[in-house]
This record gives sequence, structure tokens and C-alpha cells, in this order.
Amino acid sequence: MSSLRWLAGVLSVVIAALGAMPGVAAEEGAEERVTIAILDFKEAGDLAWEFREKAGVICANQLGAALMLSPRYEVVERARIGDVLQQLKLEQSGVVDPDQAAQLGKQLAVKMLIYGEVQRLEIQKGHLAAGLDVLGRIGLGGAGRNTQGAHAIAEVAFKVTDIETGKLQLQKVIKQELDVLTFEDAPAPRLKVATEVLQKSARKLAQILAPELEGKVAAIDPDAGTVVINLGEKHGVTKDRLFRIIERGEEIKDPTTGEVLDQKITEVALARCVEVRERVSTLEVGEFKKQPLGKPKWRLAKGKLAAVKVGQVVEMLDVE
Repeated sequence: MSSLRWLAGVLSVVIAALGAMPGVAAEEGAEERVTIAILDFKEAGDLAWEFREKAGVICANQLGAALMLSPRYEVVERARIGDVLQQLKLEQSGVVDPDQAAQLGKQLAVKMLIYGEVQRLEIQKGHLAAGLDVLGRIGLGGAGRNTQGAHAIAEVAFKVTDIETGKLQLQKVIKQELDVLTFEDAPAPRLKVATEVLQKSARKLAQILAPELEGKVAAIDPDAGTVVINLGEKHGVTKDRLFRIIERGEEIKDPTTGEVLDQKITEVALARCVEVRERVSTLEVGEFKKQPLGKPKWRLAKGKLAAVKVGQVVEMLDVE
């Protein structure tokens, strides 16, 4: 009986929360998804040879993967882009100005076109070796092996063109860095690290174009150590996605204009998605436990559920 009562409570709270959330509209009132095309990025002339004809494709693929998780965007398939480029006698990385972008975008019947250039991509020896020129770049010939750490740097110029107006909607250079504690100086590990730092750059742009959704705790199951939230598959939630449950505090306002400058935010708990449905998801409240070797492991932490309340805000985290 207690399980039935809890289920009934979940359903009533979820229905009420879904009805109250402006971001969770009925299908007929849902915002139309924006169709976008992402071209392979150009590569700077002085890019290390081992990354040429790879970095631009990797960057485009990673950006597409990140934006596909957003309910705001529909990403055009690469094969379709290739066919239209062939018709227009353009190369994937050949688009350099808004006029060309607008022409291509109209042929693809998209609303936005994203392209750009990988301006810098390098891997330096030594953990936290940024700016230490004496260490130089890791040798490209593969001679010997290096098991010390590595520091990767990527700078990518992104351009977003609005096809309807033919104008640049966004132009931004994003620099990202990545430290690797153990690193073998060989082609495959170098490419893996390069891919990871380009992924960080792509995700940063994805966050600008599609800020993470916020939801709310709709129901709590203390016995299972889980909560139900009013975000689901249609909002881009996937199984194993990490969230944080937060409590918003006092706002800091500009004394002259009254504009909100900042707000105190307290993290109540971390949670991991264990089940996704169309409009709701179940999250397991837990924590990461440090391991002697390797990455920290996730574990259930029912005790942290004591601070969680229905109505608290949940934010998706950009973490693997």
C-alpha cells in the first residue's frame, strides 16, 4: 500500500509540476526546432601535420554530437551536406564568408549554418606545461616514449550565419586547455588527446547556443534514494547524465538600476539519471568516491536525500 501511495503521489506531483513549468509545454505549443548544418572546419596553415585533415572533421563531429542532445536543434546529416556542396562545387571547409554560407544554407533548407577554423591545436610535454616554451611541442616523429603528463591547447574560431538574413549571428574564438596526467608519446594517444580538447571547444559553443535546461524536483522516493524531475527524453536528457540539485538564495542587485547582478546558489546534492521517459526522468542521488587508481566511482548516497525538497531546481552538468 505504501508503494501505491507513493506512486500516486508521484503522479499527482509530476502532473502538477508539468502543468506549471513554462518550459514543458504541450506538443501543440512546443517551440519549433531550429534546423542547422555544421561544416567541416578549416585548419590553420601552421597546424601540425599529424592533425591536418583530421582536426576540422573532429571539431564538426563533436559540435554536432553536442547540439543533437538539445531539443532546440535539428542537425542535418553530413551526407546531405556533402551532396549539396558537390552541386555548388564547394568543399566542406571551403565556405569562408556569410554570402557563401547563406547560399549553401538555402540549398539545405536550414535556418543556421555553422563553420569556422581550427586556428591552434598543440600538445605540450609535461602536466600544466602551458606557456613553458622550453618544453616545446611533443615530437611528431614518434621517437621514444613519454609517460609524463601532457598539456593540450585548442583555439577554434566559430561562425554562425543566419540564413534568412544572410548575416553573421555569432563570431567567436574559443580557447580550451586540457591536462593529462599520464601520456604515452605515440600517434594514437596524441590524436585522442587532441580529440578531447577539441570536444571541450565544441561543447563550449554548444553551451552558448543551447544553454543547459533547468528542471525541478517533482517527487522524492527516500527508500530508493531517487527523485523524479520534470525533464525527460524530449528535453535532451539521457541515461547516466549528471545533474546537480540546487537551492537559490538571496539575489544581489545593482542599487541604482535594480538589475540582478548575481545570486547565491547552494549545491544540495549530485544526482545521476537512471531512467528516462518522455517528459520525466528518475535520478539517483549520490556522490563520487575517490579510487586509489583511476577515475572516481559513482555510488548511491541516500543520506544526501534528506536535504532535497520538491520544487528545488535541477541543472544538467556538462560532464561525461
